[in-house]
Amino acid sequence: MWAPSGLSGTHGTDPRLALQNQARKQAANLSPISVEEWNSLLKKVPNKAPGPDGWCYEMLRALPHEAILELASMVRQWEIEAQFPQHCDITQYAMLPKNETSERPIGLTHVLHRIFCKARWHLITEWENSYNPTSPWNQAKAGNSSLDTALRRLIRAETNKREKRHTITLLLDLTSFYETVPHWQLLAQGVRHSFPPLLLERALSLYSGSRYIEAQGSLSRPIRATRGLIAGCPLAPALSRVVLHDPISKMHSASPVHHIDLWVDDCSADFVDSHAPTVAAQAIKCYRELKADLENQGLMVSTTKTAFICSNKASARELQSLLEEHEPPIKTLGKDLGLDYAAGQRRRITVAKGRHAKGGQRARKLTKLQVKSTSIRVRLFNGSIRSSALYGHEGVGVAPKRRKWFRSLLAAALGRPTLASTDSALEFHSNKVVDPAYTILSQHFKAIRRLLLSWPDRDIGRLHQSWNKLGQWLSEAEHPWKRAAGPLGAAWCYLQELGWEAISLSKWRVEGDILDIRQGPDFHGLLFQLKHLIDTRRHRRIAQSDGGKGLETGPDWTAPRRLLKQANKPEKAALQALWQGAVKASPTATCSLCNLPATKKHVLWECKWWKKHGEQPPRWWEDYPEHQSTDCLWNFGLMPNLPREMPFGDSILEVQGVLRNPDQIPEGAFAATDASGGPTTDHRLQTVVWGLIVYEWCGDTPKRIGSIAGLLGNEQSVYRGEAKAIQQAALLLPEGTDVTSDCKGAVARARRGPAGGGAHQDIFGTAPTHELRLTWVPSHLGCEEFKAKMGEGQEWRRNINAEVDALVSRHAKALYSTERAERLQKQDKLATDVASFLGRRLLSLLEGGKKDGKGEIPFKRPSKKETDAEAPAAESPSQSSNSTELRRASPDQPRHQPEPSPTPPAEGGEASTDPMPVKQESTEEFSSEESSGEAAPLLPWPLLADSLHLTVDRVRRSNNRDFWLSNLGPTLWLDCFPTFKGSSLLGIGGTRAVYTSPSSEGKVWKVALKADPSHHGIEQTIGQRLPGLCATQTRMVGTGQLTIRDFKTLEIEVLEVERLTLLPDQPSNLQVLHMFMVLTALVGAGIWVRDLNRKNWGVRPPNPHGPDQGPAEIVALDCGGWAFQDAPLGFPQRVRIASWWGWIEANNPEVAAWARGVVRTDHSSPRRLAIAFRQRLLATDGGKEVLGTLIRQGVIIPSPSLNLCLPMTVNGVNSSGDWCFASIEDLEA
Repeated sequence: MWAPSGLSGTHGTDPRLALQNQARKQAANLSPISVEEWNSLLKKVPNKAPGPDGWCYEMLRALPHEAILELASMVRQWEIEAQFPQHCDITQYAMLPKNETSERPIGLTHVLHRIFCKARWHLITEWENSYNPTSPWNQAKAGNSSLDTALRRLIRAETNKREKRHTITLLLDLTSFYETVPHWQLLAQGVRHSFPPLLLERALSLYSGSRYIEAQGSLSRPIRATRGLIAGCPLAPALSRVVLHDPISKMHSASPVHHIDLWVDDCSADFVDSHAPTVAAQAIKCYRELKADLENQGLMVSTTKTAFICSNKASARELQSLLEEHEPPIKTLGKDLGLDYAAGQRRRITVAKGRHAKGGQRARKLTKLQVKSTSIRVRLFNGSIRSSALYGHEGVGVAPKRRKWFRSLLAAALGRPTLASTDSALEFHSNKVVDPAYTILSQHFKAIRRLLLSWPDRDIGRLHQSWNKLGQWLSEAEHPWKRAAGPLGAAWCYLQELGWEAISLSKWRVEGDILDIRQGPDFHGLLFQLKHLIDTRRHRRIAQSDGGKGLETGPDWTAPRRLLKQANKPEKAALQALWQGAVKASPTATCSLCNLPATKKHVLWECKWWKKHGEQPPRWWEDYPEHQSTDCLWNFGLMPNLPREMPFGDSILEVQGVLRNPDQIPEGAFAATDASGGPTTDHRLQTVVWGLIVYEWCGDTPKRIGSIAGLLGNEQSVYRGEAKAIQQAALLLPEGTDVTSDCKGAVARARRGPAGGGAHQDIFGTAPTHELRLTWVPSHLGCEEFKAKMGEGQEWRRNINAEVDALVSRHAKALYSTERAERLQKQDKLATDVASFLGRRLLSLLEGGKKDGKGEIPFKRPSKKETDAEAPAAESPSQSSNSTELRRASPDQPRHQPEPSPTPPAEGGEASTDPMPVKQESTEEFSSEESSGEAAPLLPWPLLADSLHLTVDRVRRSNNRDFWLSNLGPTLWLDCFPTFKGSSLLGIGGTRAVYTSPSSEGKVWKVALKADPSHHGIEQTIGQRLPGLCATQTRMVGTGQLTIRDFKTLEIEVLEVERLTLLPDQPSNLQVLHMFMVLTALVGAGIWVRDLNRKNWGVRPPNPHGPDQGPAEIVALDCGGWAFQDAPLGFPQRVRIASWWGWIEANNPEVAAWARGVVRTDHSSPRRLAIAFRQRLLATDGGKEVLGTLIRQGVIIPSPSLNLCLPMTVNGVNSSGDWCFASIEDLEA
């Protein structure tokens, strides 16, 4: 492949001799590389592998000044002569695995060659400035990336797809391009395209030098190649452009080519036309010509890796008819610069899934390493796991479920306790990590902005039109994410999830404001709002957990983190478990000792066990006024953030002197800037004030002639205040004004000007800060130290900086709130006391549960003697025996029972299906009556006294754990096992099997994989709170193991649920309207509904002994994946219940079309939806009887004044709230 020879293929030839003469002339015109430049370069270069002789950058950095001076002199002599020593042309090759059949050779060149190329890199920059305008196809240039190149192609494919134009993309791959470039071709093309002769000669000398291949500890004989660039040489990427220039230039000039890109040796071309035969003929013609031109230059095209990607079947069919047997195939998916590419045909994530798998594998390795330092784990996650798993996600976006997985990866890397949620783990470490949801969305929006700013003006109109068509197309989809096949589609889906509106591609309505993402300040505001929204949603989810009320605005971490620094190692573990909610408690379980719900508050404070164990709380805490209102304090040891009015925008506090009229600023004026947060470092009390003072010289003394001070808006930080002061100086003062500042970071960033990029574009992106003469001063130093640092004659800068510091400090001190400081001090004291006390309690539990080794917070089970003495006397022996746990816990673990469902059946009778009596909270419609406080009857749990171990044969073969039933064939007979005696199989779904209950004809048993307990807890809680809307009497029967021979052993659980008849396959119009009313009531009560289909609806017959024998009740089944929300929700998005919509649209198209229009108009108002559905029922035959059934089952609740209301769940109690949608007159009518 290298075509080795004894001599270089170009050595001694006339073109090579001419090149050497040109190299000497160019070197003579260059200034020598100074010692200072050498030292600067050596500081910047990263530590890399050493060269063939063992020299590395660390060794060069360790050389004394005299050695560096001698080295610079020798290198200067070498470049003047255009001849480096022979040992500098030796290359050692390391063979890295590429695939199963080949290896990738990487050359280790001499460090002096590498450092010399970097020192003369300005020659490459100058050449690129003249070469790039003549090669628009070249994408490997400054300011661009391979990612952006691939994203542009995806956007063009999306655009063409919306315009209904045929697209064929040629992804061309060259076989071992770096290894097959002939040196004579490199010489000829380099000279022809004016490549810097000094560096071209240096490259040819190196490439024709001796090469040594190292493999498996052995070294080959030297090889003198006549072909091949060296991968690892800094000049190789630039030289590859001149080698491929002529073939690509010829193809680019051909009219059929719509667009062509070249990234080093990766070439891709788009052919677009509205006529399929035309675009197919263009593609095959250009490919054949390009292949011939490349082969004429000694390069080889890979026909196996090269492929055509077609946007539709018509173009693929036409192209296939033109292809010959040896030519590249047509593929539905290609890999374009590392990203999935399907020409806009459909969403494909094959490559992305591979990266996700790699990220998951690295995350598991990180877990096995058991790194103790959190900062090191975060650094490893960001640098390895996140970067590998998320690269290229901007191509087709990251769907919600995958984003949830990324968040769980980070939570695991942070050491999330077993019982803690992902949200609580990310919130606890919010000062160290950023929520992956923000990372993904912000990177995607940044990519969209980059591409918009670089998009050609001639095509920007088409892009906007395609965006509008794309939005309309996606809005019609049941699952928009399934249609998102490119960056624009993914951006649209993200905006819909956030609740933002895209007025156009570049202007988005964000929280009521219209922001242009092309403008730096607006885009900064968008990212600020994005982070605020993601944080707010996380806080709300935490607040919805048991005992989290009050954390809607987020926890105040000031006192907890201060307490954590003072704690020892065991105390830190207890406090982290407390603050992340890793307490073994659940409102759906029952404490077997107290016979009360095992809520977090009960476990931590109220349980009888604490009377004989652990530290007792001070009595005054019980009477503390916030004990009832601030649940998060007493359950998490956290106080909520204290609300604070922050300035929305910048405001001016003071303007004096010439700054009242900046036109009067005299020539030669200079200034000083500063900012202050006030007399405290507590961010909760800081109000940042920025200031600017202008001076002129009065003799040798600065004279103050004007000043301005202002209040910083939005994000509060002293750095932003310093930047704001510099920005104001750039806006008010003439160009070239000397400005002194003591913020080194702000000065460095301001020198780059508005185009510098980075954060804080709302400040730096709005003023020409680079036009000021900025000087940083170390204001923290004393007089003598300042003189030593800055030199003589610079003391005046220290003085003017002190004066502007006094100005901003005075204003910041005036804004300081002593009252707020005292309140925060009391709040911190209380939070510290409560957290310390709860931490000590949990520490005793942690130390008692160390032997479990599961990272859970155990709750000590009382002894049998204590249980017998303190258990309620009414407990029957049968209940006591049935309460035995399926799996025997250790003596130090708690024993909780699930909450009851509806009222259990009376002796000899059937279970009651009427709603349970509930406590009515005080609202406008109801009086405030106190409940009796008696606990509801408890269902014994678990029913199985022994472990459940089942072993069955494997009938079919599938390795998918989630669909484990597919291994068992059409039936799963378990009645041969004692536990299932008397039960019969009713049916098998994808993830569960359903049997008749052996103990009750009115119930069924469901066998499923063991899942998150919160799923079944929520199913039981919904059944208790809204028994008329959902299946009730859900409880856990027990857990166990199911062994499938020749497959695996799975952890399973058995649940008992009310037995209901499924709705018919073709429901009536009245039944469809009945379901709509039930869904409206669910969302009005704050239930988040998802994954709904026709099998999620059951029919509960009317009570045969009741006075009203109207239509049967229709209730929801299998609601384990649902969730409670604080506020009422809108009607479920179509994507969440798409299967159900498809079912009713297929069988009841007229009613479904009408309902879809109602939902689209009033989806956010349960009240208006209920009004519309009620009116439709009244206009339908039999609708009045259905309304009676809705009232009977609790979908509609009459208030005391006989208004019709939707149910509302307040503190776990079902009431009508204020969801009134019909009056007494309507009811009478």
